Amino acid sequence: LLVVSKPSSLPIHPCGSYRFNSLIALLRAQGTVAPGAELHTTHRLDRLTSGLVIFAKTKAAARQVGAWFQGSEIRKTYLARVRGSFDHLIELATRCASGAQSGEAGSGESPCQEAELPACATLARAGRI
Repeated sequence: LLVVSKPSSLPIHPCGSYRFNSLIALLRAQGTVAPGAELHTTHRLDRLTSGLVIFAKTKAAARQVGAWFQGSEIRKTYLARVRGSFDHLIELATRCASGAQSGEAGSGESPCQEAELPACATLARAGRI
């Protein structure tokens, strides 16, 4: 396995306008990985996200790491850095969650309307945060 700290704005694979400026291409150019060596990604990490990326040198190892992710033996945790005050969004999210749990959502109307959110925010309902 090869674990690499990927900076944000760098894709893992060469794609589109990032033919040579990708994590895999840079690892090869720096000599960290031999030019012909296989390198298998074991999970996704979007271009704009920084964090640890686990590469496997064989398909079997990639499958094993993938199974660990699927079985929650390895988990990804996202940390968001924000600037400013967003207390009103926390209050809105709390109201939305309590409204959905109290049965208001069963009436056909959502306790939270997208119009209540600022233009840069999107309401996303997830099982856990």
